Amino acid sequence: MQTINKLLFIFSTLFFLTVNTFAQDVITLKNGNEINAKVQEVGIDDVTYKANGQIYTKKQSEIFRIVYANGTVEVFKNSSPIQEQQLPIEKKQTQKKDVQKKDTIYYDKNWKGCFKWNAEYYRVVNYNSDGNPVGKINDYYITGELRGEIDGAISIDNYDDKNSKFTGYSVGYNKNGTRWSNYRDNEGNYVSRASYYANGKIFRKQNYTSGKPDKFYIECDEFGKCENVFYERFGSENDGWAFGNESDFVSQIITIKQETENTPATKAVLMKVLTENNNIWRTTINIPLSLTENFSIETTVEFKDGYTTSQSQGIIWGFKNWDDYYTFNISANGYYKIGGKENGVFVTIKEWTETSLINKNKAKNKLKILRVGNKINFVINGSIVFTDTFRNFKGNNIGFCVSGKAESIFENLIVKQDMPAGFDITK
Repeated sequence: MQTINKLLFIFSTLFFLTVNTFAQDVITLKNGNEINAKVQEVGIDDVTYKANGQIYTKKQSEIFRIVYANGTVEVFKNSSPIQEQQLPIEKKQTQKKDVQKKDTIYYDKNWKGCFKWNAEYYRVVNYNSDGNPVGKINDYYITGELRGEIDGAISIDNYDDKNSKFTGYSVGYNKNGTRWSNYRDNEGNYVSRASYYANGKIFRKQNYTSGKPDKFYIECDEFGKCENVFYERFGSENDGWAFGNESDFVSQIITIKQETENTPATKAVLMKVLTENNNIWRTTINIPLSLTENFSIETTVEFKDGYTTSQSQGIIWGFKNWDDYYTFNISANGYYKIGGKENGVFVTIKEWTETSLINKNKAKNKLKILRVGNKINFVINGSIVFTDTFRNFKGNNIGFCVSGKAESIFENLIVKQDMPAGFDITK
């Protein structure tokens, strides 16, 4: 019996030590990022913490709150730490706007208001005597698991949740183990949005400026290697695109209706040369690229009219002006060419070359330019057709080009670039 008691005591001690060893504090930054760490010290202006075996210091002005391993929450306002339980101003407000009602709202799978019997989710909200939401908001799956936690709201729409307006930090939990987080300002505008792998590492992060998404978002693999990504599908009239409307040439965003009834229409760029000429016509947008990091540029182009090598379409990149640029073109009769201009002089990197990789006539083809180190690869429908030494370019305008009396549709533009060494997505 004494032996059993000793074993129970040892097991309990080990369990307690294990729990305390792995329990971590969660530091939430004002940009929405989270840091799992052990807080060492909260100073006058800084917070010192230990993460991944290293000691770090971060300004309190960058921190939104800390959730300690023991459940205590510390919120930072005006660069000073204040315990949520010790907010005299907020207590006065609570007394004035006393919570009068706790409500449960039911939503269907599309987050539209519904009855309980056909709900996928439900939300628990506190309202004050004026009918305004106060305090934290919790969302649940109809089966009872926690779906999300939201710091606050300006308004909540019981009928269509896309019209609700939230503030502060929010986190959501998917049943597959992944999660997402958002951070909004006091007016309900997004500051950042992020989604995570099941292992807790960030999958994708989108930052916002004045409530509008930045041109690039960040995407990472499960090991923390990240890329800057620009993904354009022309969902709206996008600022920065150089569209043309001339007597010889027109380019514009068009709507493409799908053949199947339940498939939504998509947007694309139509480029059409109206007269016989030898000019190169472009539709571009300025996308800053670093000359030191690897990158890729890709698009899907569909032939509509023009079936000889004098009528071509493709990618234009490094465009500064018509004296400095590069092009990667294909023709509907199965040829490709790579060239451009350097300091006003035409350069041919690869003459017109036939390949069976091109889908001919009125068909779609995927083109990609892939820079790896000091090499640049040219890819058609997933296969490399040519490799050359990488050439520095002078401009950051990237997009599409056509020549001859041709008509083509470009479905997208995807630009990716590796983040530099030492990049920390949590900052």
